[in-house]
Amino acid sequence: MSNKTWVFGADQNNADYTTNNIVDNMEVCAGVTKSKKNAGYLEIDGTMATTRLQVAVGKWLHVKVAAGSRVTFYVSSSGSAARTVNITTDAEGTDILGTLNIEKGSDNYKPYYYDYSGTTDKDIYFFVAGGGQCHVVGAKVAPMPDVAAPTFDPEGGEYTEAQSVTISCATEDVDIFYTLDGTEPTDESDLYSGAITISETATLKAIAYNADGESSEVTSATYTITAPATAANIAEFKALAANDEAELKLNNARVVYASGKDVYVRDDSGAIDFYSTDIEFEPNMVLNGSITGKLAFFRNLPELAKTDATNADKLTMTAGSEVQPTAVTVAQLLSPYYLCDLVELADVQIIEEEGKLYVTDGDDKVVIYDKYKAVGEDLVGGVKATIKAIHSVYNNDYQLLPLSYTITSGIHELTVGGLDPNAPLYNVAGQQVSADYKGIVMQKGKKFIKK
Repeated sequence: MSNKTWVFGADQNNADYTTNNIVDNMEVCAGVTKSKKNAGYLEIDGTMATTRLQVAVGKWLHVKVAAGSRVTFYVSSSGSAARTVNITTDAEGTDILGTLNIEKGSDNYKPYYYDYSGTTDKDIYFFVAGGGQCHVVGAKVAPMPDVAAPTFDPEGGEYTEAQSVTISCATEDVDIFYTLDGTEPTDESDLYSGAITISETATLKAIAYNADGESSEVTSATYTITAPATAANIAEFKALAANDEAELKLNNARVVYASGKDVYVRDDSGAIDFYSTDIEFEPNMVLNGSITGKLAFFRNLPELAKTDATNADKLTMTAGSEVQPTAVTVAQLLSPYYLCDLVELADVQIIEEEGKLYVTDGDDKVVIYDKYKAVGEDLVGGVKATIKAIHSVYNNDYQLLPLSYTITSGIHELTVGGLDPNAPLYNVAGQQVSADYKGIVMQKGKKFIKK
């Protein structure tokens, strides 16, 4: 059909719009009633609407629209609740093309439209689906206006912090109006004048109007703002479930060591590895503020791992004095408390078993893993040393990752070479060992380094 405007109560005032016959190219569902409007008069294309059709739930109005048309209905809910109207292709309301959300409020008449961009004529039903009766005072079919729909930057989606959203329109010389409460925007909504800050979950809808009053399609996007959990310190962060994201608060935390992707950070509650965050940290830095990441584990080593929200925007990083290690015993390293921390063992015994070095104290021992290439040839089984290291773990085995050490006893008594190939060899515990044994050995009452 061609363009058409219906204004109920104007020249159509005496037409029978309350039967299921087609009247003036509009079909009205049986059961729709007509009444005089008492308030909220609305002017449609220069004509005042003074009569309304009362369309109950399950009832409809039917018009035929041409390809590329906008069909507009001028509607109010009949009370204090919002109404749901589906635009359908059938009188049963099952084939839904779109939905109109009618704002609550008696005699609050506003235009609600559906743009049909198909290539053939289409039967359109204004089908009241829920919420209660709607009052309709007019309808209109016209070509879709040549006004581009607004666009949002950034687009809707899930975010962990407030978003500053800009709205633009490809059509020049338009005014953009928007809502944040999910209601349909009109030229009475808030006028857009600059970036909008969305700090909690909201649905942003926007519409553009040109100088002739023609409007664009409504652009709608939901911004879900899910602020991450907050961890007051490193211990709270490490208590999260694996892969949970949180904002870690830092109060005079220290970078105890940094190498490659590993950045070990300590506060008064514990330590953790900031792993592969793409933030440049230096050893001995003082950290204040916060950083967001997720708790991850590599072979049971706790890490703050990078997420989309990981950055240094809320961090203050300043140079600090040299970080002092935490004095520990071998027994204390057999629990996770000091993991990722810079520790020091004083005058600890070094032993070698099956080609591996250990620190030991009585029955307690922890393997030495030379991850950062700090172990020299003089750190061998049988000596004692003071070792500065990172406490680590691999699966269920605790480790020391040496950074530096000082031999405290044993070296001055050692002899390099001069072993009698025919005499038996003993380790420092007094046990006889084979000729393949490496480390400190005893032979004929003397100690030797065997490599």
